[in-house]
This record gives sequence, structure tokens and C-alpha cells, in this order.
Amino acid sequence: MAQREYRLRAAAFYADAGARLRNQGSWDKEDAQYKQQLAQKQKAVDDAKKALDDMKELGRKSGVPPRDRE
Repeated sequence: MAQREYRLRAAAFYADAGARLRNQGSWDKEDAQYKQQLAQKQKAVDDAKKALDDMKELGRKSGVPPRDRE
């Protein structure tokens, strides 16, 4: 949802040359903030995936049946 809204805002911003001239500074700040938040969320997802994989591996090593590990 947030990515869709960002893309719509970016398209509207870049389509309007006047807005680019008037609001370039604020757009740059918002754009950098959005990209930082996106990177943080992606890292959280990657960390969660790794933790899940680690738990599955631990279950496998402990002898948990495959149907119970999923």
C-alpha cells in the first residue's frame, strides 16, 4: 500500500514541472525518509525470514517430522 502511494506521488510530482521547481527540497527530504523506512522494513523482513529458516533447521536437527516443521 505504501509503495503504491509513493509511486503515485512520485508520478504526480515528476509530471508537474512547477511542483518540481517549488517543492524540490521537501520532496528530496520526503523521498530520502521513505527510502530509509523501506530499507528498515526490508531488513526486518529479511531478519524474520532468517530466523524462520534457523528455526526450521533446528527442528530438522531435533528430529521434528517435516509436516510439523512447515
